[in-house]
This record gives sequence, C-alpha cells and structure tokens, in this order.
Amino acid sequence: MQKEQLVNRSNRVASDCFIMPDKSERLRLFGSVDPIQGDKPVLKEEMQDLQNSKNDFLFELQQVGIDQVKYPLDVISAKDPVKLSSIGTFRLTTSLDRESKGINMSRLMEQIQKSRSEGLSDRIPDLIALTQQIAEQMNQPKAELKVTYPWFYERSAPVTGLSGLNHSLATVHVIWEAENPPF
Repeated sequence: MQKEQLVNRSNRVASDCFIMPDKSERLRLFGSVDPIQGDKPVLKEEMQDLQNSKNDFLFELQQVGIDQVKYPLDVISAKDPVKLSSIGTFRLTTSLDRESKGINMSRLMEQIQKSRSEGLSDRIPDLIALTQQIAEQMNQPKAELKVTYPWFYERSAPVTGLSGLNHSLATVHVIWEAENPPF
C-alpha cells in the first residue's frame, strides 16, 4: 500500500510529517552551481567551496565518505614478526549534519596520508586518533573507520617444532563520536 502524499501550494510533497520539495527545488538545492559566463576560476582561492556551503538541506546523513581504499599500514604484533608492513583496505566516513551540503572527500585521503607520515599502525590508539582527526577536519560530530588487512605471524608446527608464517585477515572498526569520546 502506498502512503498518501499531499501537495501544498509551494509544490512541496508531505509524507509522514516530512516535507520534501518538488524535483526542480531538489535539483537546485543539491545540484551544482549554475553555469557562469566567461572563464571558470582555476585558482583554489577563487573557486566557490560548494561542499562547505551552509543551508537547510532537509535531513542529515549517517555516513558519507570513501570505501575500498588500499593504503599501506604497519602491523604491530606480540608475535614474530613484531612489526611488518601490510596493505589495509579502508572505509573512512563521517556523519553529515543537516546544514552541510557535503564533505571534501579528498580531505579523507589527506588525513590518512598525514597519519601515515606520523607512523600510522594497526594499534587501536592510532586508529582512534585518525578517526577523531577525520571528524574534526570535516567539522562533523561522528566519524567511522574500518580497515581490513592481512596479518602474518610466526607459528610452530605441533610435531616438528619448525616455525613458519601463518596468516589471518584482521578487521578493526572504530567509531568516534564527539559526545562519547573513547577516553
């Protein structure tokens, strides 16, 4: 059964107490800027920052970001080898409040690169710090990080006692919220 929709004089559709603008208004609100006459700006300082524009964008989003990003990650282990390099598959997201149009997703990559240059590892404090930095850089109250990576560790054979490398697939999921900090 379809929900009844009411159309008022301003062409807005009401459904369950949520008023949605008509299609042309939604395109204007969520779309890009209108074409301009002449040359477009080429310097960053002259460009309009659409993602950081403030307005009432009708609703908030729980997660926006990037997924399936491969990036080097140091793995710290209590077993030999104690430190090794691996490749993590990252998902980096933030919430998006109702007043924000979007986030600059390239800033997520900038933040992970900055953290890597400071010694990013799979240690929980490192991953919490990266997640918090992402939320703060994007001016959002919540951020999430999920990383999956192969972890190699030494293991001895039960009968011969000879050691060799074994591997597991590790996943760490971090949620950072401004109102519930982990420390």
